[in-house]
Amino acid sequence: MKTFNILIIFLFVLFVSCRKEFEKPRWDAGILAPLIKTKLGIGDIIKDSVIQRNPDNSLKIVNRELLYSLTLDSLLNLGKQNFPEYNTSRKLSELKLDSKTFSHKITLKQLADQPGNEHLKQYVEQQNGPVPAISGINLPPIPLPTGLFFTEADIKEGNMEITVNNEFPFSIDSVNFRLTNASGNNIYYNEVFRNLTPGTPQVKATDLAGKKIEGSVMNAYVQNMATIGVGNVPYMDPNSTITVTINISDVMVNSATAVFPAQNVIDDSNYVYLVSMGDVKLTEAKLRSGNVRVEVTSTAQDNIYFTYDIPGAIDKAGTRFKIEDVVPPNQAGKPFVKEYDLAGYILSLKGMNSKGEIRDTTYNAFFNKITGRIEYTGRLIFLSLNDSMSVKISMENMVPEYVRGYLGQYSVTETGTAAVDLFKKVTGGELKFEEITNIGIKVENGIGVSGFVDVSSIKGSRPGATPVEIKNLSTVIEPAIETPLQSVTSTLSLGTKDKDLLNLMPHSIDYQVHAFANKDVEFSPQNTNQFAYYGSPLNIFLDMEVPLNLLANKLQLSDTIEFLTKEMEASVKSGYLNLIANNGFPISANLKLYFLDANKNLTDSLISPDFIKPAPINGDKAVGKSQSIIKYNLSNENSIQNILHSKYMVFKAVFDTQPAEKYYKIYSDYELDVTISGNVNVTIE
Repeated sequence: MKTFNILIIFLFVLFVSCRKEFEKPRWDAGILAPLIKTKLGIGDIIKDSVIQRNPDNSLKIVNRELLYSLTLDSLLNLGKQNFPEYNTSRKLSELKLDSKTFSHKITLKQLADQPGNEHLKQYVEQQNGPVPAISGINLPPIPLPTGLFFTEADIKEGNMEITVNNEFPFSIDSVNFRLTNASGNNIYYNEVFRNLTPGTPQVKATDLAGKKIEGSVMNAYVQNMATIGVGNVPYMDPNSTITVTINISDVMVNSATAVFPAQNVIDDSNYVYLVSMGDVKLTEAKLRSGNVRVEVTSTAQDNIYFTYDIPGAIDKAGTRFKIEDVVPPNQAGKPFVKEYDLAGYILSLKGMNSKGEIRDTTYNAFFNKITGRIEYTGRLIFLSLNDSMSVKISMENMVPEYVRGYLGQYSVTETGTAAVDLFKKVTGGELKFEEITNIGIKVENGIGVSGFVDVSSIKGSRPGATPVEIKNLSTVIEPAIETPLQSVTSTLSLGTKDKDLLNLMPHSIDYQVHAFANKDVEFSPQNTNQFAYYGSPLNIFLDMEVPLNLLANKLQLSDTIEFLTKEMEASVKSGYLNLIANNGFPISANLKLYFLDANKNLTDSLISPDFIKPAPINGDKAVGKSQSIIKYNLSNENSIQNILHSKYMVFKAVFDTQPAEKYYKIYSDYELDVTISGNVNVTIE
């Protein structure tokens, strides 16, 4: 329920509500003691936000009551619910091994010195002589240190090239080349090279797909070499060589324990489309707050270098949103969780991709890219394509600073009651205002959308009085201006019933308001320049400007205050209360005092038919002050004790302007001096 702070009944506040700190009474035998003594002017009664002073020192009341506010979050509740959660579990898409080359040279002397090759050895270093064809030449296994690069590998695809370059002084008819594991029971390659002429390398390639390599050493075998006989060899150079080169390349593995090179193992990009947007089509949003929450679970035994990139999110420095972090090796399924701040970023919702390109027909969407990468470490680690990385990305606490685009067709009906607290003290009679400068509905539109406001009903009510209702007020509202941001105001007059509503002195005002955004405006690309800012709402107010030029006719008011007495060890026999009033206002008043106990039950009362006299009048203005003395008799000892032990006092007052039916302006220099004193006879016990 809203509070309708319209200060109309300043008279009641003057005499009752705005009380200064009273000194507690001092009672003593035969002494007249003041209970209340104060001086009140209009400046002590009405706060600056309500009262304004005219050039002639007369006063007026200016008040505004908010009936309805359409904010950015109520027009477009853009938040976590609109950003779909990215949730995927991806196996490693590929695992590459670096290309490796192993090369081994064998000299003629080394070959001849091997046991079993004696028939070759006899020709080494021979000059200008024939060399017959020789067969059965063998070498022991040549260990290749593959364990420096991998110890096991289940090869998904790859190539291996074996190059044999014969630089002996004779041709080789054939030689068998074989690759095995260290034990020799797993053959990876077995081929015969033929017709190897000196100085002409021969290359053979093989597909490694499906091969499973194990062990830290791979053995290369050169066996069953057969030479071609030569009629004359100028010199059988012992340092001449045959070179075997093995090149392994383009290797992709299903799994391996290997030294992996740097590579992307997960690479995914897509467009994220906002959900539950209705007919809203946004092109841009600046985020007042928001976080990207990343939760990653990895089964890999190596760090995964995780990157999340939103090319269309740019901060004030022109830097796009890109996070890079390290997901540690598998930790028994415990996820890596971290949040990254999005506050201040401007998010393009036109689907801007990594190249900065946007799509003209795209709305409510942004492009994002996710990669998982391993880096070269020089260490042997086990990775498998069965290893996976589960990724969950969510947008948390998303609050926009502003949005742009087509904001959709929106309507709302607001029904409510505004409480008019000051009028609730009026229990009868009349308070009338001679004129009303302004009272009406004001719409201040701080949103960049045109619309329509229909006020179906405004009805003022007060117990025991006939309600005043004003119906069917409407107006078209224009959109706010963005540069610089400022609201555009529309006003609805209450018509001829505005004074009736005010003079009713309502205790409450019921209202029903319909607000429409983009009424009869459908989406088109030309309508995507609409905007809404945080803290710049569409507000509907009931505004009032009323000069304090009024009359009171049997105006009845009441109020309850704490009664500041103190219990005394004395027997009070008799006495009276004097009210001495020096009144500078053109208004008379009759006061009745009621005393209540701690439970607010009536214990006694003091009633006098006499009135506080109004100030003398010269023309339309009070001049000087009139003094009134009103005596309230304390009739008996029980009554006195009831009053002394009271916790609350209720003032009930009846006010009249004099002469009747005469309107008076209220000026800032009007004051009322009030003193209430007690005169009692007591017996001190």
